Amino acid sequence: METESGHVQEWDDTPGQERVHTYHRSGTFTEVDSQGTQVNFIVGDNFVLMERNGCIEVKGECNITVDGNTNIYARSDANIQVEANANIKVGNNLDIGVANDVYMAAGGDFLIKAAGNFNVQAANISQKADAVNIESSGDMNILAGGTLQADYSQGQFGNGASGASDVELSPPAAGSPVNPTVPFLIPPDRKFEEKANAETPQDLDTPEGRAAAAQSAKKEGTPDAAEPKASESSPTPAGGTDTKVPVSCEVIYQTKNFTNDYRMSKNFTLGMLICGGVGGDHKLQDQMLSDVASGTSAGNLRLYTIQEIICNLATTAQNLLEPIVDILPGGMGGYKKQWMISSGYRLKGVIPQESPTSSHCKGFALDVALITPDRYNKTYELVQKIEKLIPYDQLILEYRHSNQCWIHMGYAGKGIRKQAFTMVNDKTYQGTYPKGGYVLVNNIPPPVKK
Repeated sequence: METESGHVQEWDDTPGQERVHTYHRSGTFTEVDSQGTQVNFIVGDNFVLMERNGCIEVKGECNITVDGNTNIYARSDANIQVEANANIKVGNNLDIGVANDVYMAAGGDFLIKAAGNFNVQAANISQKADAVNIESSGDMNILAGGTLQADYSQGQFGNGASGASDVELSPPAAGSPVNPTVPFLIPPDRKFEEKANAETPQDLDTPEGRAAAAQSAKKEGTPDAAEPKASESSPTPAGGTDTKVPVSCEVIYQTKNFTNDYRMSKNFTLGMLICGGVGGDHKLQDQMLSDVASGTSAGNLRLYTIQEIICNLATTAQNLLEPIVDILPGGMGGYKKQWMISSGYRLKGVIPQESPTSSHCKGFALDVALITPDRYNKTYELVQKIEKLIPYDQLILEYRHSNQCWIHMGYAGKGIRKQAFTMVNDKTYQGTYPKGGYVLVNNIPPPVKK
């Protein structure tokens, strides 16, 4: 088929020569031959724009040739991993600039050769080796602004030098280049959520919630102190911030298929906000849930669509997680090493004792847990910092039977109650919920198995 201006579209069903060809009058064309090979020939410029993530996988070789300049710009980290050899050849100059430290480690020899001058300038230079050989075909000059000292076993060079210090740097492990598989995203461990599911007063104010709490207390035991006392210096919550970051959900409402790598905010993907990931027990589906507009009174049942839940998760990540990234241990580098998102979106019914008004099922709640040995005191310190930074509806410091401690953060787009309080063994501390002065409890002793 050929148009009046010269555009051509061809479909060839000749046996053995099956082909699809699209030709633009400028000379740009796309053709798929009988073997499935596709050729894209572009006369002008080519632009590929992605609103979210992009992935390219090549089973065979990948060759890139650029006649002009090649520019690569990463707004955050850039990671390059090579399982076999890596070769870099530069036909002219090579400039490398690093704002901070540089670490280089070699498991074998490390060779440097310069046909011209080799200059090293540093505040201090330390060198340590089993043997050092320096050979000069011409003059050798050693200049010292202070005292020149050298250790020796033989010779007449004086003594007194302390020697170079050890450099703690380990070379990377050898690669295995045969069909390596690198996971794009590893979902968080589900074990934490299974034990810390009934967490809010709404969850526990049901027959299922009370039964689950009693069963957990019988099985896991209780802390030495049945009701730990808050320290006299327990801070009074400041009420968080009133600044809320709006999120545009136009793209979300036009999307039907959501995957683990679907971007929720700058640092967080959808898979990170669902315990077990998109393919886990918490399936993405429309949910009929009680709506809580304000206070603690449950409103009428309403339908939360998948797209609305994802939009809520994006808003929650933007307002509750992004503001605290810098104060989490290790920042994003500490994710799943020093801290984790222990629970996020939850499918109603997976956890029997979950309240029909649960914010987790609507995408409006997230739990953050430290996974370091000193998590008790560190969680207490962390929740005080978080409380001042986010526009929370509920902020709960949770202590539970089996040596668990985490922070529940809830966000509400409409009425924000600004409730900050502590729960110990599935009970609100001193019965302060939902009214009264909310205090944050510290120094809960470790549990004792009964």
